[in-house]
Amino acid sequence: MRLFAFSNLMMFFFLILPSYTFSQVNIEKFRKVEDNRDFSGSFELDILSKIGNVDVTRINFENHCDYKWKTMNTLLIIRGDYGWKSGKQYANEALAHLRNVFRRRANVQPEIFTQIDYNRKRLLLFRGLIGGGLRFNMYKSKKTNLWWGTAFMLEYERISIKESANDERVTNVIRWSNYLAMNKSFNEQVYLVWTTYLQPRINEFKDIRILSETDLIIRLSKHFSLAISFRMRYDSQPPHGIKLLDTAVKTGLVLNY
Repeated sequence: MRLFAFSNLMMFFFLILPSYTFSQVNIEKFRKVEDNRDFSGSFELDILSKIGNVDVTRINFENHCDYKWKTMNTLLIIRGDYGWKSGKQYANEALAHLRNVFRRRANVQPEIFTQIDYNRKRLLLFRGLIGGGLRFNMYKSKKTNLWWGTAFMLEYERISIKESANDERVTNVIRWSNYLAMNKSFNEQVYLVWTTYLQPRINEFKDIRILSETDLIIRLSKHFSLAISFRMRYDSQPPHGIKLLDTAVKTGLVLNY
């Protein structure tokens, strides 16, 4: 167990030393509400390689571990996405997220978190944030859970700007992060996780970021699952030359440990 935790921490430092990311992360799909083990986690690796008329290589990985203490959960998420097309890099991003959730009540849970990330293709050289808030269980049945979470977070960003752009190179802002999350179990093998985050800037509500993610998980065995994900990310005020909306569909094999 400690070996897994150590390996995750080593990967964390490996990601932050060489470069600095912009991304949002869907925490809800990693929560193991019904898992009674002290330590659990999963690892997903997707590799694409095409050689011929078009040369494409893409490596995407996502690793998380969850440790249960007596009164709280500690969750660590590390992920990266790197891609090359005809020798030119078109994807270069990574993220590390650490969160503590305090289980004082079943329906109300305080949580604190910190995150660093970068995304070179969106011109983000470094992003760091720290925050805290509460999550509330709005509905619960045998097969469905609905949560609402709200938190405030201090966010620092450093971006790469073009000479003709008037973007701020460095920003420090406070955002109000809200999310709705639903976990729906169809049977013992198939379940759905849907989450939508809204993160407006406190002193300028038109500056808002939205992340919506839907994951269909199919358990193939005790240790392996098939994950089909649709992800939408919107930034109302991206750097000059960057599009407001990104969408992605991904299918991958997940190793559960």
